[in-house]
This record gives sequence, C-alpha cells and structure tokens, in this order.
Amino acid sequence: MNNVVEQDVIERTLERESAVLSIKNDTKINEGRGKGSGASYLPWIQTREISSVGTCSNPKDWKTGRTVELLSQGEAYYWHILRWNDEIEDIREQYPLDLETTLEICDDYNVKHPRNRHTYMTSDFYVTYKDGKEKV
Repeated sequence: MNNVVEQDVIERTLERESAVLSIKNDTKINEGRGKGSGASYLPWIQTREISSVGTCSNPKDWKTGRTVELLSQGEAYYWHILRWNDEIEDIREQYPLDLETTLEICDDYNVKHPRNRHTYMTSDFYVTYKDGKEKV
C-alpha cells in the first residue's frame, strides 16, 4: 500500500474508534456513572470492563453497603487503609476527571491525551472527609 492509502485507513479507523468511544461515554453518562455518593455512587470504570492480567477486586463497603470497583492490588490495599480512617465520610473510586480540563492540561504541556481526545481520565480515589475537605 502506498502512504496515502495507509494514512486514509488510519484516519478512518481513528474516526470509528472516536465514534464508538463517544457512544460509550454517552452511555456511561446516561447510566449516571461518576455521579452520586455513598451507596448511590456509580464508578466510571467497572472491573468487568477491564481485561487485565492484574488483580481486580470487588469488596463490599461495610459503611455504605456498595460494591467497590478496585482495578489493582495497590488500589485494594489503599482503599482498605482509607476505609478504616474514621475521618473519611466517602470514598469514590474510578472517579472521572473533567474531560475539558484534562484536554486543556495536555494542550498546555504539549502532552498527548491518553488514547484519544474522547477518553475520560479517572482518579483512583476521590475522598470526602467529615470536615468537608475533598482530595483526589
């Protein structure tokens, strides 16, 4: 194949990928993913959506009754440390970061946005403390 044809195939593939990702994002938004708190929180990413060689786990949060979506052993260890802290009111895992903000940061630092410009980045944990402080 010549370079023009190869470039056309690559561009069409990326367009299809972006369209599929936009539909997936819309579906997650409509499902209420990344919204709520406590027992009503729905994480943006769920363990069943990830094909990984690593260790995923789904402990039940004994304070909220909600099943937690942890994508690695490190996340599981840290979630347990956080959960035993009586100063913490809520822990939201796989929390979606604002897409426009992450795109702006990548543009400002001339860094490629992960996967493509339709991919939401997530934080492992978004923690709310009883005194009102919040930490990502």
